[in-house]
Amino acid sequence: GIYVLTPDGKLIGRLITEAPRLIAEAERAGHSLAQMADSGIRLDDETIRRIAVNERQQGLWSRVALWVIAGGVTALAVMMFLDGRQI
Repeated sequence: GIYVLTPDGKLIGRLITEAPRLIAEAERAGHSLAQMADSGIRLDDETIRRIAVNERQQGLWSRVALWVIAGGVTALAVMMFLDGRQI
């Protein structure tokens, strides 16, 4: 490949030699994105199932976190009330 005599010469040389391939890949990606924008994205049953499982798991932990926070705030409020402080 072509190497420029700088501290980053290898990186610059690789970018220069890989530029045509990178440009072609970017062009293909842009074309694919344009097609998706026009016709939408098709998902197979397995992909839909994986998304649902992931959402269910994330939703569970979000609910658990909210209940832990709510319990902590409630416990703090009860302790302050019993101690005679105003919230």
